[in-house]
Amino acid sequence: MYATVRRYELGAGSRGAGTIKELMRRCEEELLPTVAEEDGFAGYYVIDAGDSIIVSVSIFESAPGAEAGNAVIKNFWKERLSGLLQANPQVSEGEVAVHKP
Repeated sequence: MYATVRRYELGAGSRGAGTIKELMRRCEEELLPTVAEEDGFAGYYVIDAGDSIIVSVSIFESAPGAEAGNAVIKNFWKERLSGLLQANPQVSEGEVAVHKP
């Protein structure tokens, strides 16, 4: 399994509960159905970490699946949510070493 964790910060003009609610709605209604179609998709989570921080976690069964899914996710956040976020998220990715379903 392969996982990618992204940490986003809302832009200065986009902070507030309404913005987070809209961001979550777009992820659930627009991104999730699309990324779930990628080969090896195992899960996608978006977390409101507080203090205008959003964290997402994507999990795929294989490295190629993760690469394809991550491209979909990156494009979505860039094209559909760029006005709400600061420029670049912090991204960590790799093979899952320990897990329990």
